[in-house]
Amino acid sequence: MKKLITFLLVLSMALGLGACGGETVPAETTVTTAATEPDRGPSSPILYRVTDQEGHVSYLLGAVHMGTEEMYPLPSYVMDAYEASDILAVECEGPDTPQEEQQMWQCGQLSDGVQIQDLLSPETYQAAKRILEETDSYDPAFEQCKPIVWQLTIEELIVRKSEADTALGVDNHMMELARQDGTPIYEIEPVQEHYRYMGDLSMELQCLLLENTVASYRDPYVTRSKGYLCELWAQGNEPYLSTIIATDLEQVEDEQERALYQEYQDVIMAQRDDNMTRYAMEALASGETVFICVGLAHVIGEGAMVDQLTQAGYTVERVGA
Repeated sequence: MKKLITFLLVLSMALGLGACGGETVPAETTVTTAATEPDRGPSSPILYRVTDQEGHVSYLLGAVHMGTEEMYPLPSYVMDAYEASDILAVECEGPDTPQEEQQMWQCGQLSDGVQIQDLLSPETYQAAKRILEETDSYDPAFEQCKPIVWQLTIEELIVRKSEADTALGVDNHMMELARQDGTPIYEIEPVQEHYRYMGDLSMELQCLLLENTVASYRDPYVTRSKGYLCELWAQGNEPYLSTIIATDLEQVEDEQERALYQEYQDVIMAQRDDNMTRYAMEALASGETVFICVGLAHVIGEGAMVDQLTQAGYTVERVGA
């Protein structure tokens, strides 16, 4: 059961929840351009063309929020769609200003004098603090941060131990390309809204997520899962990816724990699926061609964007399959 919960967490962070960090792609990384793109790259990611009844077109790329060098350059069908688009839309680009950094920080702060030790078991607190200290990541300011801040920080440390790198995430790659060629970037979720989703999770759920992340930090299975998910994304095997995204939470035996993970699915996944789908509809109605790059878990599967757009009468076609 612990393996299931751990994999669900790895999956949702990699394919669903963007880091919204705007990390710079390392200088040695090849950023795909029309000039450098070969006939077909080494990956076959899931890309859709969405058309409304007026003939307006947008593209929908299911991203992974971390990556490896082997995923690039992107194949020509992805670049052709990007080059045909007027705007790049991502989950979140910032924070870009001191004000946005402050908003992000506030979303992660505890209030009323509560400190992290008041919420966690002594064992979890000491284990989490030890991880941060041994990686030179600890700061006394963490003591006033919500458990989700600790969890996301340790999650990033797990990624650093793996073959993957958040700086090589597909959304970061596309944003770097847009900055280079001047394509406008639109944030579907502004910084404050993006981090509010995480900060508004119940404290019980935040503590559970942190507890499981701490417990899995030294688990080689979790580290390997990062690179494995990047490989799955590159293969573009939609039926298989849809199956693992739809992992049945009924397998979680503890009723209270199952309810908490359902809260995560409702807040982090389902609510955001709805918001991203509404944006896609608005983008199509605008008449501009928009290249939408969001986490794959928001794109495929029951209730996700492709499902909702299809049910609403839009023509949704897989490109490059």
